[in-house]
Amino acid sequence: MKSLTKILFFAIPLLVCINVIAQPCTPDVNLPYTQGTFPESIPEANRNVAYSQVIQFKAPLDTNIFYRPLNTTVAVKIDSLRITDVLGLPPGMTYKCHNNACMVNGGQVGCIVLEGIPTQAGGYPLLVLTRTSGKLKGTPPFPDIPQVQNDTNTRYNLFVNWPTGIVQIVEAGSIQVYPNPAQSYVTVEGDFSGGSQAILGVYDIAGKSVKQIPLSKNTYKQDIAIADLPAGLYSFTIQSELGLISKRILVR
Repeated sequence: MKSLTKILFFAIPLLVCINVIAQPCTPDVNLPYTQGTFPESIPEANRNVAYSQVIQFKAPLDTNIFYRPLNTTVAVKIDSLRITDVLGLPPGMTYKCHNNACMVNGGQVGCIVLEGIPTQAGGYPLLVLTRTSGKLKGTPPFPDIPQVQNDTNTRYNLFVNWPTGIVQIVEAGSIQVYPNPAQSYVTVEGDFSGGSQAILGVYDIAGKSVKQIPLSKNTYKQDIAIADLPAGLYSFTIQSELGLISKRILVR
C-alpha cells in the first residue's frame, strides 16, 4: 500500500505538469472588450521559418438574432462559443486551442495559436469558423428555446514572404499603394516630381513580371486596374532615380 501511495504521490503532480506544458496558449482574461477576436491583425511569416501567433477570442454574454417563427429580432443568452475550424492556413501550419473542445462559455475568453513552418510563400486569407449556442428566453409557461448559429470570421490575412533576392525592398514612406487586400484596382499615391519618370512593375509570387506601367512624372495619385490578375500575392515595385520601393498586395 505504501508503494502505491508513493506512485500516486509522484504521478499526480506529473500529470498536472504535463497538462500545463501541453496548453498551447493562455486566455487573456483581462481583455477590455465584451466580444470579438484580438489582435486586429497578425504579423507576417517567412517561408521555412517557424511561426507562432496567438489569437484571443471572447464570447458575448448575449446577442440578438432574427427569430423566423415570430418574424422579429429577439435576445438570446449565449451558452458557449466554439472555434470549429481555421481554414486557409499555408502548407506546414496548423492551429491549436487552449482546450480540446476549443470552446468557452458566454462572457469568457479563449485562445488559439497559429503555428508551424510555412513551406509556401503567398497571401492566405484565413476563415475562422465558429459555432455559437444559446437560448431564447421563453415566457412562462413556455420553456427556453435552444439556438445555434454558425459564423465565419474573415478578419485575418497571413502573408508568407517569398525568398529574399527576388526584389530588393527599400521602404519609402512618401509613396503608398492601397487598398490591401485589393480586388479590381490599386491606387498608387506619391510625389514623383523630384526625379525621372517612375515605372510600376507588378510581379507574381515566383518573381515573374505581369505588368509594367509608366507613372507620370508629376502624378500624385493614379488608379491601376488589376481585375485581370488571378487571386494571389503580388509585389508592386516602383522604381525611379529616387530609389526603389516594393509593397506586397493581396489580390482577391
